[in-house]
Amino acid sequence: MRWPLSVMVHAATGAGVEGEEMSSGWLKRIPKIVRRLIISALVLIVGLIAILLIVINFSAATTFLKCEGEISIEGQTHPSKLYAELNEYRWWVGLWSNSDGAIKIELPDHGFRYFPNIRDTGWLLNIYLLNIQEGHKGELDLIGAYSKMSKTLKLKTGYGFFEGACKGRCHVNQIYYEFTATRLWSP
Repeated sequence: MRWPLSVMVHAATGAGVEGEEMSSGWLKRIPKIVRRLIISALVLIVGLIAILLIVINFSAATTFLKCEGEISIEGQTHPSKLYAELNEYRWWVGLWSNSDGAIKIELPDHGFRYFPNIRDTGWLLNIYLLNIQEGHKGELDLIGAYSKMSKTLKLKTGYGFFEGACKGRCHVNQIYYEFTATRLWSP
């Protein structure tokens, strides 16, 4: 028996087969306003994720410092090295933070410290420590400064007072720059 051409075309394309409307027309059955709401919600979610990734990855410029100088401990001065990770926050971090940056230091002979309160005055980064003594709770005490111009660090570390010149590597958006007090170049 020979089938008519129209029956063979219907059989080959699946037209008239049960469940056909679920495979090709289910999106068309959703009201237009609901489709627009779903698409708008998806675009909003993708946009928020993109903003979150930008904020997470690009909220600070990190500079790794190696400082050579002297540390004064109990009136005695000794040559010393200090290693630091200096994070300078972008402007938008100021929307939720009172600090313009943070610094982590390592004195090889003494230990590690973290100072989360930095104020940027343009060419100078003032480093503060939160005072927790009775009568002064919540006040910030100035304990040091880092000069962006001369690349020098002066800091009361908790182990002694450090003063020295720094060389470093600046890490900004996955690009590294090496610098000294007088020159900036790409590695």
